[in-house]
Amino acid sequence: MLGKTHLVIGETAALAVLQPSGWREVALCLGAAAVGSVICDIDAENSHARKNVNRMILVSIFALVVLGIAEWKLDLGIAQKIMEERDLFVRAAGLVGFLVMCIIGKRQPHRGFMHSVLATVIFSGLVYVMLPKAAYYFAVAMSSHLVLDLFNKKNLSLWFPFPGGVSLKICKADGWTNQTLFYIGCAAMVVLTLIALFR
Repeated sequence: MLGKTHLVIGETAALAVLQPSGWREVALCLGAAAVGSVICDIDAENSHARKNVNRMILVSIFALVVLGIAEWKLDLGIAQKIMEERDLFVRAAGLVGFLVMCIIGKRQPHRGFMHSVLATVIFSGLVYVMLPKAAYYFAVAMSSHLVLDLFNKKNLSLWFPFPGGVSLKICKADGWTNQTLFYIGCAAMVVLTLIALFR
């Protein structure tokens, strides 16, 4: 399936399975699910997810360099604060781990490691370290990506690192099934979002 379909189906799945309520929970759900639903495709050469992750990595590296220089030259106490605040240190470590896994995932063949149960567990665990409330929404959305791609004619390495791929060989990634699922997903997402907001 294409990125926009993964996005709406991932968000719909997170809304349906975890049933957030109130605008804060819905916003967290939609944000975490948006990332989780498309992160698998950072291994695809032309995907929006890959382009966005490239930007995210560059901005993060730039910010860390600027903070490092500021800490070194101005002695702001940032490093000391991070070391003293265990929670902040753990979250920062989770973010670094997430970025490292994105870099590793980008270098993998399409529908390889990034389309596996192992990647879903690792990425969801890192999100849990950073922001526990977001991890479940992320995990459901990332899992929905794998489920949708199982219907494609091309294999995915669901059980990576074990050899062999899995595919139900029902449809093409960009065919009429993709379009149908996109429109159904959009309608369901709107309805479920409204229900969640007024629950």
